[in-house]
Amino acid sequence: MLISVFNNQRDPPIDRIPVVLEALRALSADLNRGLDAPRYHVNVGQLRAGDWPSTVPGEAELRVRVGFPTEITPAAAQERLRAALVDAAEADPW
Repeated sequence: MLISVFNNQRDPPIDRIPVVLEALRALSADLNRGLDAPRYHVNVGQLRAGDWPSTVPGEAELRVRVGFPTEITPAAAQERLRAALVDAAEADPW
């Protein structure tokens, strides 16, 4: 899944990435709750931001892979990811 963080005229989007990463960690912990060892990983495989080294990026993109139990459909896993990100965005004053 591709996650984009856009400039809000106050903070560079790359500064908001820790908020997104924390939401992804929380989702991973939720997916693994009750297990002896983590089996389902949420992995940021790619991060892209900016067009030029001397310019503040107007957006940042993270490409994410979400592992999930077979009892959860891909659509349900994607909805859980979306909900985690929406909750994080609403809790952060970006």
